[in-house]
Amino acid sequence: MALVAVTVQTMDGGDTASIEETLDVITEHLDAMELRAEEVVTDKGYHSNAVMVSVKERGLRSSISEPNRERRKWSKNREAQQPTYANRRRIKGARGRSLLRQRGEKMERAFAHLLETGGLRRVHV
Repeated sequence: MALVAVTVQTMDGGDTASIEETLDVITEHLDAMELRAEEVVTDKGYHSNAVMVSVKERGLRSSISEPNRERRKWSKNREAQQPTYANRRRIKGARGRSLLRQRGEKMERAFAHLLETGGLRRVHV
């Protein structure tokens, strides 16, 4: 697991709206190093039908935490059903849980430190 890119975005549409640009920047950085991303690991703020379909279309595996929801109805979003179920299967497995735990330990802790002690809680860009 590696932090490849950090992007600054307006939060008009939330995390699900920002992931496309972030994935584009990640791809660009990895291409420059002649590497390729294989998997995306994010928190539940990024989980949506559109994101699940997009990640699959990019040829990436997803380990995206799923928010607590009621039973899903797939009649209007059939193309999102398979990637969502595959993601659900991965995050419930030992490897998926390990990846999500590592993301929390390595990413969230570092950002929390920057926000709290680094003075970035109230930064205006």
